[in-house]
Amino acid sequence: MFAAGLARIGWAARQIILGDADSALGHATSGPALQQNLVCVMEAR
Repeated sequence: MFAAGLARIGWAARQIILGDADSALGHATSGPALQQNLVCVMEAR
């Protein structure tokens, strides 16, 4: 499950790199009760 979230974060970063987005929010979770969370906010400058 965590790998799918990391793929979405990568896709969001790619949109920024390509210039299709100015900012993006990515989220991934893992663990039996989804207790491990990774949230990242990316912004083009």
